[in-house]
Amino acid sequence: MDLHPLRKPSKLKIYAPWFAPTNWIYKYRIEHPLRALDETGLSDTILDRRHVEKLLPGFDDAREARIAAMSLADAYWLHMDITEQWLDIARKEVRPAIFYGVDDHVEEIDYLNPAFKTLGTKVDGKLLEEGAVVRMRKGPGNKDRILYEDGKPVDMDGTIFDVKENHARVKRLKSFAVLADGIVVSTPYLENVWRAYGAGNILVYPNSINFGIYPEIELRDHPKEVRILWTGGASHFTDLFDIVAPLKRVLKKYPHATFHVFGQEWQWLTKELGGAQCFYDGWVDPQAYTLRLSTLNHDINLCPLRETPFNEAKSAIKWYESSAICKPAATLAKRFGAFLEIEEDKTGLLYTTNEEFELKLSALIEDASLRQRLAKASSEWVHEFRDLRKNVLPLGLWIQERCEVRRNANASAASEPDEPRVE
Repeated sequence: MDLHPLRKPSKLKIYAPWFAPTNWIYKYRIEHPLRALDETGLSDTILDRRHVEKLLPGFDDAREARIAAMSLADAYWLHMDITEQWLDIARKEVRPAIFYGVDDHVEEIDYLNPAFKTLGTKVDGKLLEEGAVVRMRKGPGNKDRILYEDGKPVDMDGTIFDVKENHARVKRLKSFAVLADGIVVSTPYLENVWRAYGAGNILVYPNSINFGIYPEIELRDHPKEVRILWTGGASHFTDLFDIVAPLKRVLKKYPHATFHVFGQEWQWLTKELGGAQCFYDGWVDPQAYTLRLSTLNHDINLCPLRETPFNEAKSAIKWYESSAICKPAATLAKRFGAFLEIEEDKTGLLYTTNEEFELKLSALIEDASLRQRLAKASSEWVHEFRDLRKNVLPLGLWIQERCEVRRNANASAASEPDEPRVE
């Protein structure tokens, strides 16, 4: 942990812990916006990236540095951290300002999402009770497969699916709605969710692009091939379910079209689509992600999305990223959730039904000028509305305002006389 910011005079010092492996949630919601704020001169940020797995049990080589950072910070920036210790701090009358970041609707996590094991509390809209067994839904003639059973391990590392503890975790998360000085969400939909929890001070800070880490690369043309890309990991594959059949028909109709997956490889998908036109690029280190995405040289960016409350809360980051690269791609997205930011036939194409998906994907494959027009307009939109350095300014001013409110509350609490005591 770099404590250099503690030695610098600044208007605002922010302590931001992230006790998990570095990923793009961390980059979009913590590192990029807070570092961009530092560049404006509004703040100095201390990023604490200690992984939860320690070298030795009970050993923390940065403990004293962490205490120093926490004691001198004006504000704590927490992202979906649900440990009881943070709640204990949030309950104190005199404390630094606490900003709580959220980019998922955790009460609506699907049971096929890996995060369900520690945050899952509902299946098909019904609350789970202690002793619950969660089964994967199968078609006629197939037996159900048990995915989770209360009190039983779900991972090789011994992680236990604990319904009672999952409910407690979600309850702790929702407690920040009324305790935090500010809630930072990624979409207007999540703003409504958190207002229902009782939060009053909410800012929608959209996932924004750090264009400085997108390289300019000269890419070779591929005039005899049209490349279609889908990006996603273990929590996204159900979005593909509805489009597999029409995608299969399109690939059969256009032998020169190829389908590329950047992320998780799914054997069932290869089996369904056939291997000749399907290609996989596995996940890379987060530091190399934008480079790899920029060199895939895809023409069409697919953004299917299942219509669920969880997905309705997600951002349109897959559209932003493929619009930010040096050779932007044309996007075909589900007419749902944050993808409604796309303006039909101007910054992309939207579909509702499988028939519409097939028709519009075919049009994109056949018409290079259409792809280029949409890609150019989408790139211009993302540069205008999702530029990190434009969007952090209102974020920084809001943080300053909330910190000033906290300082006044601290001063008021500190100046209150002690309660009289009866001897």
